[in-house]
Amino acid sequence: MTSSIDQEILQDFLGEAGELLETLNEELVELENRPDDMELLHKAFRAFHTIKGGGGFVGLDPLVEVCHRAEEVFSELRDGKLQVSAELMDPLLQTLDVVNDQFAACRDGQTPERAPPELLARLDQVLTTADAEADEPAASTQESTATASSASTETSQDPADAEFESLLSAAGEPAATPSGTEASTDTIEEDEFEALLDELHGSGAPPGQTDPQAVAQADESQEPPAAEESPPAADRHDSPPEQEEPSGDNRRGGDNNKPAETVRVDVSRLDAIMNLVGELVLVRNRLNTYSEKHHDTSLTSIADTLDRVTADVQTAVMDSRLQPVRKVFSRFPRLVRDLARDLDKPIELNMNGEDTELDKQVLDALSEPLVHLVRNAVDHGIEPPDEREQAGKPRSGHVQLTAAYVGDRVEITVAEDGRGLDAAKLTQRAVDKGLITTDGAAAMSEREAFELIFWPGFSTTEAISNISGRGVGMDAVKTKVNDLNGRVDINSTPGAGSSFTISVPLTLAILPTLMVTVSGQRFALPLSTVSEVCELDTRGIHYINEQPVLIIREHPLSVFRASEYLGLPTTPATGAHPGVVVVIELENRRVGLIVDEILGQEEAVMKPLGVFVRKLPGMAGGTVTGDGRIALILDVLDLLQRARPVRYQQEQVIAEAAEA
Repeated sequence: MTSSIDQEILQDFLGEAGELLETLNEELVELENRPDDMELLHKAFRAFHTIKGGGGFVGLDPLVEVCHRAEEVFSELRDGKLQVSAELMDPLLQTLDVVNDQFAACRDGQTPERAPPELLARLDQVLTTADAEADEPAASTQESTATASSASTETSQDPADAEFESLLSAAGEPAATPSGTEASTDTIEEDEFEALLDELHGSGAPPGQTDPQAVAQADESQEPPAAEESPPAADRHDSPPEQEEPSGDNRRGGDNNKPAETVRVDVSRLDAIMNLVGELVLVRNRLNTYSEKHHDTSLTSIADTLDRVTADVQTAVMDSRLQPVRKVFSRFPRLVRDLARDLDKPIELNMNGEDTELDKQVLDALSEPLVHLVRNAVDHGIEPPDEREQAGKPRSGHVQLTAAYVGDRVEITVAEDGRGLDAAKLTQRAVDKGLITTDGAAAMSEREAFELIFWPGFSTTEAISNISGRGVGMDAVKTKVNDLNGRVDINSTPGAGSSFTISVPLTLAILPTLMVTVSGQRFALPLSTVSEVCELDTRGIHYINEQPVLIIREHPLSVFRASEYLGLPTTPATGAHPGVVVVIELENRRVGLIVDEILGQEEAVMKPLGVFVRKLPGMAGGTVTGDGRIALILDVLDLLQRARPVRYQQEQVIAEAAEA
């Protein structure tokens, strides 16, 4: 498909079209909610117009065909011949789905399939109906419209007409002038019009480098055309893309011409650079360790300089990989809109913090979990409108998506004002499905009951549908987030709604860790999970149900030895060095991990484990330490799951400690 097309031109088209398609879903749903917003209408028209033009240039005829239909519909909407409605938006959103599929095929080097004939026929029917309804009033008002137009001294122009006239001027032809001034009476023939289009696409700015933002600014500055100035219907939407008027630093010509300030870089190149930065970090760590060991002032100075430079390079590369969460959030207005129509639930979606940035690798991995959470919020969380009304709520439900920085992490929350979670019903459901025993259900806290929804095979839906109810999805959310060294927190109030908060690190490439020793071997703990470190006082350990509990600042904490967890021989404790307690906190659970020694903090470049040890329990990966040795990175989540903190009353433990 792409063998005869210059790959650089194709990549330019894919980049520009991809950016437009990312926002179209959100913009079309907003247009349905704000049908009188002409700016959104213009944006949608320009997007399909630009994608069609670029697709035609690289020979994607199926893409051009369906985009042309959509462009015609939006033109009729701009001219007032059609009105925005949910019924009209259905085929337009289906068209966008087809365009996305065609775009994905092109990106994968395949030939895109033609749009379904029934969709093309439906769009044609919409256009035919609009033209038929417009013909009758147009015939009766044609004469008066022409008279009023000729009397006007300033005529507003369609963006395409304005650029067409500027193109005529550039080609040496006189442009159209307002009525009452001298103007050429020559008319342009169809072949001349096509020749001018070829000139625009074949010369001047290099193909595929049309600036969508410039197109948008030029289009917004124009008004719909007067009736007598519109080109024939067949040619109206084959006009060239609009260009931005030169101004300030963005001038394209003259002495102030400047190159573009952004470039597109393939993600694989960024990944390669990040891997090299990781190796540089390892070298820096080794040099720092060596300089400290030999006390060489010259070497220490060099190491300090390398340390600063490496930190700057690391920050710059990580910043280049950051992308706003808007890239994921933009799909949810469409998702919520379609689900709401399928379920017959009026639902409003609000989004905040769309400019919050995450590493592309983390952002891509979060896409699927967030889709599951939003679908469950709409399907499970929000009640039907009649049920909401009986409960004294507005008939329309609300879903809130929020992203924000919290320290060195990003938290993304999906909240809804639905029926909320009932801990008793959840535990009973788990008992009925044989997932837990009756005694186990009785011992569960409310938070633990909430987390039952993450168990494989657990579902609160009685009937299976194409949306949910098969017991899959939420466990995938937990697994995916855990793989990102993240956590999911649930807050819910029966009758008021629920919120799910995902907390993930900004990046996974370089991991700040706390280096420890256990039985003479080195291990690394993700620093984000370490809340504090304290010396072990064996006199403060008490046993409840054979589980050791340590009192830290009048708060009981379950503790266990890392050597037992890792299956290593326990190093005999001495009076001078009984050990160190590392307090680990994740998913609102706290345990104390007893290690032999703390070596300090170190930035680790996480490397995957080999095939023979990949499934080794308790290990998340490996890294090379500053002295060139290998250290395994502990899987904190697995550690917490294996450490089963004893249930106790805080007052009881403190009282026993006081008596001792």
